[in-house]
Amino acid sequence: MKKLIAFYFSVFCFFGLGMGTAYASSIFYAETTGFLETASGTPVDLPGLSVTIPSWSNRSDTALVTVNIPNPYAVGSNFPGGLFQVAVNGVIQRAISTFTYTQQVPASFARVPATLVTKVTLPTNQIATIQVKWSGIRGSTVRVDSPTALSVQLF
Repeated sequence: MKKLIAFYFSVFCFFGLGMGTAYASSIFYAETTGFLETASGTPVDLPGLSVTIPSWSNRSDTALVTVNIPNPYAVGSNFPGGLFQVAVNGVIQRAISTFTYTQQVPASFARVPATLVTKVTLPTNQIATIQVKWSGIRGSTVRVDSPTALSVQLF
């Protein structure tokens, strides 16, 4: 069973630029629990790891995205592995995080932590949806059975 926990909070920071201009620094967060897997060879949504950032006046157009997949593993018979990416409004970004095993057919499928940290540009004056994508490498099935997290900080 998947469980999604999402919350949002803002901290308003005043930088004294010019006539008391205020900028908001916001953090968006999503987390999953439970068993998830994909056998897709192309990037698909990782269920539950998505945040929607509203559009508001003076919102930053730059965000720092952190994806933490602490205990993934992959099963397969051709150097199995997994790939993680981030999409902004459906457009996959260039940064990736991957893992593969060093044996063609591993004796056991050990946990291999994966973390992805990247800066993304958000569309100006539009809602932005940031979604984690994942896929198997060389026909692998990728699995997670512990909490995974997505955090997005606007700056």
